[in-house]
Formats: sequence, structure tokens, C-alpha cells
Amino acid sequence: MNSNAEKILDTFTESKVKDAHFTKFARDLVSHLKDKQQKVISKRFGLSGRKRSTLDAIGKEFGVTRESVRQIEVASMGKLRKVSKLDHNKEIFVKIRTLITQKGGIVSEDALATELIADLEENRKDEIKKTMRFLLLLDEEISAIPEGEHTKSGWSLSSYALNMIEDIIKAYVAILDQHGEVLADEALLSAIAQNEVSEKHKKNISPEFLTSSLDLASKIHLHEGGKRGLITWPWIKPRTVRDKIFYVLSKKNEPMHFADIATEIEKSNFDHKKATVQTVHNELISDSRFVLVGRGLYGLSTWGFEAGTVEEVIEKILKKADGPMDQKDIVNAIMAKKRVKKATILINLQNSKKFKRTKEGWMLVEG
Repeated sequence: MNSNAEKILDTFTESKVKDAHFTKFARDLVSHLKDKQQKVISKRFGLSGRKRSTLDAIGKEFGVTRESVRQIEVASMGKLRKVSKLDHNKEIFVKIRTLITQKGGIVSEDALATELIADLEENRKDEIKKTMRFLLLLDEEISAIPEGEHTKSGWSLSSYALNMIEDIIKAYVAILDQHGEVLADEALLSAIAQNEVSEKHKKNISPEFLTSSLDLASKIHLHEGGKRGLITWPWIKPRTVRDKIFYVLSKKNEPMHFADIATEIEKSNFDHKKATVQTVHNELISDSRFVLVGRGLYGLSTWGFEAGTVEEVIEKILKKADGPMDQKDIVNAIMAKKRVKKATILINLQNSKKFKRTKEGWMLVEG
């Protein structure tokens, strides 16, 4: 073994691998290929900052058929599998298999990248995951978990069948759906242990496997406070502007001005879609879940706020009353349903032709 190889090998015996060493290892591995093979592999896996290319795109660039490119890829990966088994290359693959084993035999792509790379930066995550995918496809003891209806991208030991992973994940989704609210991992793990799916796969699953399954579930999202819920719930992972408004108000738990709601949506960075102040205001007006409770202030109808003007709400309260109401009781009732000043309530009460004051209190004008 040459001194350079020994130096790289030493870096892999640490608890984690540095980004630069990991990337260099992949680059050195590819260097065993002929020039054309290197280009095909680098383009197919998006290595060294490249975007992933299709067989057709590479074929057009090289002036050959997509089948020719596919054959070059297959032959190149075959050669690299042999090279990866050499003593000075095995350590990194052993390390990755060990990490996956510690996670219960399965792991999400994001979790593996975080566990593997010591100095992983957010802007390097995609590049590291592409490099990791290239390397792990060389290891016959590791299988890719494809991104699908139930799973996020991840990896498993080859002995773990995809249908078993999906069975566990679907059971988790059913548990959350039945409860209808976010649950902590402890509660979910307790529930899955009592589920028939655990009995079905008891020979192959462990507590670590069950925990890793949660991270792989594409329909389950880790919410604030460390609890998990379904992405179909608007308060978990909002997609539309209306759902984002609902999320922001629920989190604030008190009325907010429509401009502040728009600002908070922008700060929350739900996605790359912009939510203008005007768009937010339009959605607040058109959705019955949101109630105007003051000047530009909106709250949720589930909080007990009443839609309509102050005058309209006073009218509703007096209609429900058994008889005349004391001014103080009217003010208190309105304050519970609208976020307005006492003076605003009194002005609406005294200036409206719909109400009259008697010795017993305020009541509606008949007619």
C-alpha cells in the first residue's frame, strides 16, 4: 500500500469522515477507469459538482446510442466493484455498513450523510449524497431504498426486503391517521410494538430498525417539539397559502395582522413560493377558518371569534339574550369574540339604530 493510500485509510478509521477525504476517495476510485468511462460515470452520478445526466443526453454528447452508454456504465461499475474490494479501499465500505447496522439495518439518505461526514455543511449535502449513492451501489451488501409512495431515499443491508420496510411504514401512517394528532416517537414506538406488523416481522426488526423506519416514511413529518404527524395535515406541512396561514396562526395562538402573517410565512420558508401581503389578505377574507377580529387582525374561528362587524356581532348577542342586557355584559361578550377596543364597542352600541337603551338594559329595536 502506498503512503497516500495509508493516509486516506487512516482518516476512515475515525468516528466520522471529513468531506474532503470522502470526496477524494470517490475521485481516486474513478481514476482507475479509462477516460471515456470516467466521463460517463461522473455524468451519470453527477460527481464533482456536475448535474446527473441521462443515458440519452450522454449518448448525444458522445455521438453514440444510449445502449452503448449503458454498456459503458455497466462495465465501469463492474470494474469499480472489484477495485472497491481491495484492502486499501474496503475500510470506507465497512464503516458505512457498520453505520447502517447501528441504525437497525436501514437508514435514510439524509441521516446517513449526517452520521458519516464530520464537517457536513448544508450547501454540500446534495453533493455528498450523490457521491454516497455512487459508492454504495458498488457494495453488494447494501441495497438502495428508492424514493416512492411510502419511502424517502435511503439504504438498507441487502438482507432487508423493501416490502418489510414498507409494511412497517404503512403501519405507522395508519397509527397516526387513527389518532389524528401528532405523536412523540416514544408513543409511536409503543404503538407499533403492539401492532400485528411487528409480530409478522419480529425476526428481522429491532428498536433501532423501528426508529429508522420513521425517518424513512415519506408521509410522516417531524413537527416542532419533536413530534411527528402526517404531511397531509395542513398544520404539519402546509402547502397552499391558506394552510400556511392556518399554520402560522395556530403556532402564534393569538390574532395577527395580515401583513405580519405574510412576513411570518416568508420567514418560515415552507417552500420557494412567495406569499404576498395581498395574496394573504385575499385568502383570509375568503376562508371561513379565519375571522376578522379587529382592524386588520385575524384569528381562527375555532378560538371562539365571531365573523362580521362589531354591530353585527352585538345584534347576534342581543338576539340570543333572554331579555335586555347590561352594557358591561355586552362589552365583555364582544371582547371575547372580537379584538377591538371598548370605545369601539360603545360607539357601535350607541350610534346604531338597531339598538335601544331601556331601564333594564340594551335590547334590539323591534321592527
